[in-house]
Amino acid sequence: MEYILIIASFVITVIALFGDTWKSENKGLDKLNFKGKIALVSALVVISISIYTEYSKRVKDDDLKFNTHQAIAVHAWEIEMLIEKIEQMNFDEKKLKYIKYKLNLISKQLERIIQTHTSSFEVNEIKKIENLILFIENEIFKLNVQTSATEITTSLTDLTFNAREIRKDLCNNIMEESYFCFERQAISGMQFWDRENDVEMNEAIEKAKRSFTEILNNFETIKPNELFVKIPLVLSDGTFEHVWLKDISYQEGFITGIIDNYVTGDTLAEKGDTISVKPEFISDWRLRKEGYEYGNFTLYVALNRLSTKEKTDFLNKLNYKLPDSPKGFHFNKHDNKTLEPIKNPRAAF
Repeated sequence: MEYILIIASFVITVIALFGDTWKSENKGLDKLNFKGKIALVSALVVISISIYTEYSKRVKDDDLKFNTHQAIAVHAWEIEMLIEKIEQMNFDEKKLKYIKYKLNLISKQLERIIQTHTSSFEVNEIKKIENLILFIENEIFKLNVQTSATEITTSLTDLTFNAREIRKDLCNNIMEESYFCFERQAISGMQFWDRENDVEMNEAIEKAKRSFTEILNNFETIKPNELFVKIPLVLSDGTFEHVWLKDISYQEGFITGIIDNYVTGDTLAEKGDTISVKPEFISDWRLRKEGYEYGNFTLYVALNRLSTKEKTDFLNKLNYKLPDSPKGFHFNKHDNKTLEPIKNPRAAF
């Protein structure tokens, strides 16, 4: 495309310089003869194509930057979750082998991303990621001489801190576009919680389930891109990880959707997989209807567990106002529009 534009620009210049394009006795655009009009139209086409090409390139670069930053943030989050699982597991040689395998895999993935997409990162970002890779490799070496869960957890504490700082830094750049960052930034317990003893979270889930009945009763009025549903995935250790589904359909008593966020736990399911559950097994829902957001009950529990500063920082990164409490949607009422409209829907979802 660039070569075509150069050639076209050269031809137009030659026509303008040496061609008979001008009628001096006429006024305005009438001064241009047929050749002149051809040259003018061609110039406008070349300019338009050049602008479009540059715009497309910038959009592509922005998308690549978003994807690479989110990918690094996800891998950093995987390190955080790995350490959290170590504290909960009954430790043995098999699990130690898994930890080393997982850390080695993350290290190679981080290295591949920054080598393949160097231009998507600032110099200081690359340096921090390279330091994280070195940190991971050093911890893998230490794992060969450490045997107890206590020793390993202590050793990996600094690695966890390092990974968390990188995740926060990168997520700050894409907060408005990435639901992964939106949901996890400063809220470490959004996906994992004590299912039996967390009273507040379980109450929020029950509220979500009760209010979801009206969603199902009016499902035919909802567009596929308006509704998201959160469900629990069973992990290999018997615990649960809660993920969001998009492109929701409801048939024969089952909710079906596509997993919309990265799965960090040990399970066969992953982002992009299609999964079906019965409505009574959902853990939350959120609905974007006519520019407003409803539901998202579990988010409020997590927000209330932040410090005042953390909560303020988190809310300030949103480009719309989150209501003081979660709102159900009433299909037969006109009082739904009590929330601030979502200016950038992608930021919330």
